[in-house]
Amino acid sequence: MSAYVNVNGVITDAAHAVIPVYDHGFLYGEGVYEVFRTYHGVPFLFDRHQARLRASAARIGLDVPFSDGEIEQRCWRR
Repeated sequence: MSAYVNVNGVITDAAHAVIPVYDHGFLYGEGVYEVFRTYHGVPFLFDRHQARLRASAARIGLDVPFSDGEIEQRCWRR
């Protein structure tokens, strides 16, 4: 299974992901983590995952810089 990650709006394979050493989340451990299941490349219950992601981010005062539509579009790219 291949893994893809989004770092500062750039989606890349996990082996080539780079986080700047002065990244605020890296330095202070701030962040949220949300995983969703896919079936044949189709995200399952995507709306619920989006709602959970936004709720988690709001709890720690973290801005989600993309709309739900933009995030969904990025997920469908691969």
